[in-house]
Amino acid sequence: MGDRLTTALSTTEIFDACSLLFGSQINISLDFVKYLQPSGVKAAYWQKALETHPDRAKYLGKDAAEMGECFKKITAAYKMLSSIVTTGNTILYTPPNIPKQAAPKNEKSRPRTYKKYQKQSEQFYQGNIPARKLLFGQYIYYSGFVSWRIMIKAIIWQRKQRPLIGKLACEWGMLSDDSIQNILRNKQFLEKFGECAIRKGYLSSYALMALLGKQRRLQKPMGHYLVKNGILLPNTVLRLVKQQQLHNRNYKT
Repeated sequence: MGDRLTTALSTTEIFDACSLLFGSQINISLDFVKYLQPSGVKAAYWQKALETHPDRAKYLGKDAAEMGECFKKITAAYKMLSSIVTTGNTILYTPPNIPKQAAPKNEKSRPRTYKKYQKQSEQFYQGNIPARKLLFGQYIYYSGFVSWRIMIKAIIWQRKQRPLIGKLACEWGMLSDDSIQNILRNKQFLEKFGECAIRKGYLSSYALMALLGKQRRLQKPMGHYLVKNGILLPNTVLRLVKQQQLHNRNYKT
């Protein structure tokens, strides 16, 4: 009997853990638990950990002790749900004691499963990490740490931080202001600045390669965006960078 109590989890315990990680706005049910995926549980945990970790109490202007207690509950909920979706252990469900509440007549119906909820709001990848080299944005998406929308926003932000090729060429004495304006006037639809500069004879292919390399080195890492916007913690970004590097070492191309 004692062994059974250490392995069995009541429906109420599981539902409470789901509410802690995914929020009370989700309609928790047995179907919800059935459709949970490891990547979804992990992503929800990291988001809640970001909101409740006591190390961020001062930054958020909250009490560290209270955040610490909340963080412990979040971690316990994550371990419980993670064991359900990853180990495949048989869980003995018991009927919840909470009475079912009818939704208000004018209230729109909420998604019945987390799988549907993800498709409507945040699309998290569910599956194995592709067996090939990945850029950092791709790696954190395929690892389930960020949604597709967040990955795209981070990529757009990063590209906006890149210095313009024309500006770099001007600083290096490769192009003058008049040359840059002439290239811009002659640039064809969807043609890149560097491609037009080569076509018009202002830059060589070698010079453009050097400029592109300088541009990549000067752009800000994507992790800056993720930390600045409270999506991931700094130590999480550092850990993911190392994991991405280890992943890419296994593949030549």
